[in-house]
Amino acid sequence: MQNLTGKPELMKRMNITLVYRALIEMRSATRAEISDKIKISTTTVRTLLEELLQSEEIIELQLDESSGGRRAQRYSLNPERNLILSLYLEEQTIVYQVSNLVGNMIKSGVESVTGGNMLPSFSQFVGKCLEKWKLCAVGLGVPGIVENEHYYISNGFNLWSVNDLGEQIQSTYHLPVILENDLNAVAFGFAIRYARENKSCDLNRINMAYIYFNKECTGAGIIADGKIVHGAKQFAGELGFLPLLPNKSVDTILQEASGENGYADPIARLISIINCVTNPSLVVLYATRFQTNQILLESIKTSCRTYISDIMMPEISFSSGLKDDYLAGLTHLTVQTVIPQLPFSNPAESR
Repeated sequence: MQNLTGKPELMKRMNITLVYRALIEMRSATRAEISDKIKISTTTVRTLLEELLQSEEIIELQLDESSGGRRAQRYSLNPERNLILSLYLEEQTIVYQVSNLVGNMIKSGVESVTGGNMLPSFSQFVGKCLEKWKLCAVGLGVPGIVENEHYYISNGFNLWSVNDLGEQIQSTYHLPVILENDLNAVAFGFAIRYARENKSCDLNRINMAYIYFNKECTGAGIIADGKIVHGAKQFAGELGFLPLLPNKSVDTILQEASGENGYADPIARLISIINCVTNPSLVVLYATRFQTNQILLESIKTSCRTYISDIMMPEISFSSGLKDDYLAGLTHLTVQTVIPQLPFSNPAESR
């Protein structure tokens, strides 16, 4: 017979995670509302809330208006606790944001970096933030293929360099470091904003591709039914390697292209391939490799009609910027990863 000794603690951990998720989604809730949301008894919810109150993970808000009986106590997550630091490198600056678990921004900005070695600067910056805020996790956006606390950057076909920045920060400061590919974070942040602005869109069912054409390579963040497509080797979305024409990859073709006509057809071919594989309802394009304008967008759409039938045609648009989407997506993904670990066994040590 299977040993079930640890089952009560496992069930408690799962229930606490459900309480955190409920309070993140509802922002504030009564005991009865939480019980109804997560489908566990009010007695169990009461016990968990009392424990979380004692550890200052949650706080009591005002009492609800009476509906004839006893006024219900309302609860929310402690806004000063379990803060998330999200950051990424942009040229010679660290772009960062400090947020609480419900996504409210505490602080954002950029930090200039000097010198060629970025690793010490990143680590020192995290240390400075820990002196100011009670961080529970760091979300780090990186331009490569993520594997645990490492990521790999391509230096050419079959040439890769490994970066252990995440592992260094985690071992130095003893708090979780969640690495995510930059375009996965951007795509998810865009999806969050898109769902918020389009009430009929369900984030959990969205299908989209966010394609970024930068000066060196082409990549994409792909979301299928509300989930990021990582792939078995975390390689999904590395579109620059795609052999679009005989002996020519996407990156090679775009390096040789110029003008609206030169870019429109290869981009349309790329969209048609993605459409055949993932069938997104939305394709978002962002570029620093070439100038984006309405004329190019219409040329891309026209070329797409050569390869994609009307019934399968996704919505295609340009994005005007990625910073806010990047930080929002990175924060959300970090929160979702770290919630099952909360509360830490010794809250004081989690800063």
